[in-house]
Amino acid sequence: MDDQRWYIVETAPEHIPFVAQFMRQADLNEIAAAGRPDPYEALWNSWQMSEKAYTVFIDEDPALIFGVVRSSLLEYRGVVWMLGTDALAELGMSKRVRYEMFRQLSALVEGYRYVENYVHDRNEVSKRWLEWMGFDLHEPVPYGPQGEPFRHFELRIH
Repeated sequence: MDDQRWYIVETAPEHIPFVAQFMRQADLNEIAAAGRPDPYEALWNSWQMSEKAYTVFIDEDPALIFGVVRSSLLEYRGVVWMLGTDALAELGMSKRVRYEMFRQLSALVEGYRYVENYVHDRNEVSKRWLEWMGFDLHEPVPYGPQGEPFRHFELRIH
């Protein structure tokens, strides 16, 4: 993919409906298994609670929204999240994409010592991305209303 076709901006409320409407199936499955089956509501609530949130655009369409919710002021802990569309596959992993993703993750977690969340164990793409970004993934545990397998993931920041 031409690296010039994508860019990252701070998330605005008008980005949410498009990503919710075209959310990739793995993310839909994950939010449903976590007990939040409505993609718009999951995105809106995550964005509303976030201290920081960014949207990746491909061409003129939002393709991914990610952010961090502060979970503890005293311990500098946060919960990171990310939901996107099938257009994400277009990004590929060029050097520029890798650099920009690392730069955005660094900006997202600035001021935190520890970030975490859970990923559905069947969400292979997200698990590979998390490992590539340096997160530690743990063994699956039951999570959500149906007790589906999710993996806790974490990143300690020095």
